[in-house]
Amino acid sequence: MPHSRDQILRFLQAVHPYDSLSSEALEALVGKFEVMQVEPGAVIYELGDTLPGLCIVFDGLVEVRDANGEIVSLLGARNSFGERGLLRDGTAVTSAHAKAAATLLVLPPAPFHTLIAGHDAVKRFLTAPVGRGLPGTTLPPAVSKPLWRQTRSPVPRRPRFARLRAACETSGSLRFV
Repeated sequence: MPHSRDQILRFLQAVHPYDSLSSEALEALVGKFEVMQVEPGAVIYELGDTLPGLCIVFDGLVEVRDANGEIVSLLGARNSFGERGLLRDGTAVTSAHAKAAATLLVLPPAPFHTLIAGHDAVKRFLTAPVGRGLPGTTLPPAVSKPLWRQTRSPVPRRPRFARLRAACETSGSLRFV
């Protein structure tokens, strides 16, 4: 558990995008974080809840699920969550539960919005598209599955060596059993 302001400062200096902040900006930010201890299985927030703020995992493991109950993230130290809902209207678009005992650093909504308004590098990092789509696609925030999986119909595939097998069996040179 981070016991001091100095421990939180050292931690954030090693976490992107906070490592790009000036010493003065990071010092000012450290005092705005709240420390939250959560036990395994504890609810951090549920779908539709008002978010406590941007959460950064100091230690432990957090599971994030979408509206369908599908796991979208399993987060460990230095990962953050809650930014998508904060960027919308402050309402959770996912649910988060502690998979193991965890210590979270929570930046409340007002300091979060001040941070992204004043630091372009942090804003770019926290507003970047997420997910695994086709190259060159941009996914909307909080997409539960990669966009290409939602929109692409399955492509029927022939067995791996179907042409080779057919050619060999026709010519009589090889037989597959």
